[in-house]
Amino acid sequence: MAETSTECHRYQAKIDSKDSSHTSVAEVVRVTTKGQLPPPARIRKDLDISECTCLLAVEVGDCIVHRRAETRFLEVSEVFQREAKRKGITRHALLRTLKRARRGQSR
Repeated sequence: MAETSTECHRYQAKIDSKDSSHTSVAEVVRVTTKGQLPPPARIRKDLDISECTCLLAVEVGDCIVHRRAETRFLEVSEVFQREAKRKGITRHALLRTLKRARRGQSR
């Protein structure tokens, strides 16, 4: 049966995960006329995704992986904090350097 441009068949597939405690369900979604790719309602509800939620889209091979943008921000922030601690950079010194940089001063 051929799919017309006005209909999109709902398809769900159980995807086995390496972690046996987690099972994923795939759903087909349609790209909107504005090029948007809306997550299915069930996924939005399960993951508490609202219109204010920022998602990071990552291209992995021929796949698109979405994850909360703040999750990636927190990961980067943790790396930055560890590196700053390792180098002995204090919060006070960092803020002082940022203020100088905003004023156009180097040191």
